[in-house]
Amino acid sequence: PIGVASLGQVHRAVLRNGSSVAIKVQRPNVRQKLKTDLRLLRLFAKVIDFLPIFKDDFDGFIEEFRFWTMRELDYLLEASNSKVFSDLYGNNPNVSTPKVYWDMTTVNILTTEYVDGVSMKEILADVRSHPEKEEISIRGYHFKRQRIIELGVDLLYTQFFKHGFIHGDPHPSNILFSEGHHMHIIDFGIVGKMTKSQMALFMEILKSLVTRDYQKLTRLLISMDQVTGVDDPDKLENEVKQMLDKFDTSSIQEASPTALLLEMSWRANSLNIQFPKYFTLIGKVYSIYDGVIQSLDPFKSLLDHFEPLFERAVASEIEENFDLRKLSLEIYNMLSDYKKLVIESPAKIRDLFHELHRDGIPIRLVDNSSHNTERQAEEVTDSRVKIKEKFHLLLTFVLLGAVTIFMVYVLGKYDVPVSLVVLFYSFTAISIIVGWLIN
Repeated sequence: PIGVASLGQVHRAVLRNGSSVAIKVQRPNVRQKLKTDLRLLRLFAKVIDFLPIFKDDFDGFIEEFRFWTMRELDYLLEASNSKVFSDLYGNNPNVSTPKVYWDMTTVNILTTEYVDGVSMKEILADVRSHPEKEEISIRGYHFKRQRIIELGVDLLYTQFFKHGFIHGDPHPSNILFSEGHHMHIIDFGIVGKMTKSQMALFMEILKSLVTRDYQKLTRLLISMDQVTGVDDPDKLENEVKQMLDKFDTSSIQEASPTALLLEMSWRANSLNIQFPKYFTLIGKVYSIYDGVIQSLDPFKSLLDHFEPLFERAVASEIEENFDLRKLSLEIYNMLSDYKKLVIESPAKIRDLFHELHRDGIPIRLVDNSSHNTERQAEEVTDSRVKIKEKFHLLLTFVLLGAVTIFMVYVLGKYDVPVSLVVLFYSFTAISIIVGWLIN
């Protein structure tokens, strides 16, 4: 076999048409043996959970282990996961997954295209042997260390914060490189899925680590607790502050973001906070990538490489939220609703009077206009003056905002979100027109 694992073996073979394939074969009776082992582990976990000195949910850990392991035994599911990943990255020329031969794949046998390349495990071994070399040469393949870092960071960032479909077992033997720095991702027995809200939450957690914002990080951790409720928020905030202080005073190796995430989970658990299950897999994937990145670049963590991507994401989010076409459609729909209300109001008021009259409820309209005409005229004049004053103040703020946007985004270091600038200047022009009409 070319690969051996606890659940199966991988063999290389050649089809009659000459194509090289990798055949993953499940070990005999492994499913039944695993079920027996899991029953014993669950029994042990229930005994441990019964003891008051342990706060960890051991039974929950065993259940999560059972869930992922049983999914790994379904090779049809693994093939489907590989297809989903391939479809998501179909337009990325730097990443691919091996082709699946569906007519030769069952629950116990997986047949895929054979990928000839250099594994990340081999690359890391070469880096450890020659730490000073930027160029990596293995079995006739040539790679640049920095390019490998860029591709790995981009791939993980896209999984975490764009697609939400996570390759859950990215250990170095499951990532291969061929000529031209092309990445081949294999083994999709474990995958994670994140919703948009979960992706946003995890991004905010990492941003809080970057900015050392312990108060925000505490709020995020509390929001993640979906089971028990937080007994002592102030104590949790103090624990988080201590962690971030440690982050500031220690080296990358001593207090990496991975170490902080692990310590954060431990401290939160000691305060009776239980994180959602998906966070465990995300933490595992993050820690593997972080270890690989720091092996290639000892002076930077994965979070350091994420930081400029976060800045671009913020600019992109602003541009998306202030999309001029989308905003115009929302304004049109709002005005249409107001128009409908104005047209239908007289008829609705008339129907209301008819119903009140029919039910015998007396209605008397008193006309005091002859006595109050002068006072009402004065109130209208005062109102117009106040409206003008408020509008002039609003216009001042709009103009200042437009100038600020121009200075920061056009003359500053950030890329300009075009639609945001267009929006500000359009709003300024509309404000001027409305002011002219008021005057």
